[in-house]
Amino acid sequence: ITDGFNGTTSVITNGFSNINTLVGSSANGDTLTGANVTSSWKFDVGSLKLEVGSTILNFSSIESLVGGTASDTFFFADGVTFNGAIDGGAGNDTLTYASSTMAHSVVLTSVGSTDGFNGNADDITNGFSNINVLIGDGLDTLTGLDANATWSVTSANTINYVSGNTLNVTAFAILVGGNANDALTFAAFSAAQNFTLASLGNVDGFNLTATSFNGEFRNINTLVGGASSDMLNGLNAATAWKFEVGSSKLEVGSNTLTFSSIETLNGGTDVDTFTFADAQTFNGVIDGKGGDDQLLFTNYTTALSVVLTSLGATDGFNGTVAPISGGFKNINAVTGGAAIDSLTALNTDNLWNIVGADSGN
Repeated sequence: ITDGFNGTTSVITNGFSNINTLVGSSANGDTLTGANVTSSWKFDVGSLKLEVGSTILNFSSIESLVGGTASDTFFFADGVTFNGAIDGGAGNDTLTYASSTMAHSVVLTSVGSTDGFNGNADDITNGFSNINVLIGDGLDTLTGLDANATWSVTSANTINYVSGNTLNVTAFAILVGGNANDALTFAAFSAAQNFTLASLGNVDGFNLTATSFNGEFRNINTLVGGASSDMLNGLNAATAWKFEVGSSKLEVGSNTLTFSSIETLNGGTDVDTFTFADAQTFNGVIDGKGGDDQLLFTNYTTALSVVLTSLGATDGFNGTVAPISGGFKNINAVTGGAAIDSLTALNTDNLWNIVGADSGN
């Protein structure tokens, strides 16, 4: 090799060598397939080129780019649209907007036939396929498949998206789940997490943020905390928190979030009800916060002893009860179960109003 590239094309019987610039035909459908070596494909304003080490091929009027079996990286600058399709092929292939200052939207459409994922991006006219890594600029949005998926957070701005294949994602600000079960997990974190529900998901589940992640997750159905003591803050809407056999979850209307490895639950300013199935427990603290918040042990068949310890900082009372290991705060009502339950008041003057059989305030 003197410079440029060697290769083949259907119109040159014995191939070509030392070519630096490639211009496709006037037909729409020309394909350029890279070599089976680590390659950089660069999309700059006024310039499209392929680089392997210091060797460069400038190209134009090509509508399909196919990577080789090694790693291919596709770099997009601001203001550039590729009028065609990009196929990473085999290897660990990357689509990156790291040098951009604009917001981009990437939508996954299917699992790649070779590896990675297929999808659409607003600056690739006919989409991409077999991409394994996405790198954003901190302003971008990624929408996942309409299929069960796990979003596994590995650092403040990186996740692994797993749905059949795996996609490593860095520096995307908004991560949007599809219409199946999207599970968000911080199991890799040892630091305490603070999760806040921002709103109902527009497809299902909830939109939420986490203090250790630079972005927002949308349409999340399952949340898994980390190894430390994590907190979940509910919406300022009527919320049903349910502790059932094999799962804990919260419901706002028809939207549901199943959660685990969370040690503090904070209600919002509306009514929060915390309902326990028989013999179920919560290993942490429950804080009703504002609103008329209730502990419901209606399904319990063993005797419970509820002990009030202080006035709630917001309203209601703080106290202890065996099924909640860390106690409760700001609770306005407690309902016992089928056994003989007891309620112990504060060591102060108290007024008990009996309004019905086994009930009062």
